[in-house]
Amino acid sequence: MRLMVLDIKLGSIHSCKGQTHTATLVLETYNYEHFIDTLLPWLAGQKSHGGTRSRKRIVQRLLAMYVAMTRPTHLLCLAISRRTLGEGEVFEANCVQLREQGWNIQHL
Repeated sequence: MRLMVLDIKLGSIHSCKGQTHTATLVLETYNYEHFIDTLLPWLAGQKSHGGTRSRKRIVQRLLAMYVAMTRPTHLLCLAISRRTLGEGEVFEANCVQLREQGWNIQHL
C-alpha cells in the first residue's frame, strides 16, 4: 500500500498572487454579500446583474477571482453554496448556464 502525502496550504486570494499551484479550491466567503454570488453572472457567461451593487467592489472581486482562477495548473474548484445557485427552476437554469460554459458541477 502506498501512502500519498498532500501539501495543503491555506491562504487568502491576495496571499497567493504570483504563485502557481497544482490545484486551487476557492471557498465562497461573505463580505457585504457572498463573494461568488456576485460573480455568478460572469461564471455563467453573462455580463452582469446590473443592479445597485458597488461597481468598484465588483471590479475588485473580479480581479481577485482572476488571480484565484489563474493559480492552478491542473484543477480549479469553486465551492459555491447551494443557496447561491437558487432553488427549483432557478437552480436548474443556473446549473445549465454554468455547464454551457464548461463547468463540471458536483453536488456535495
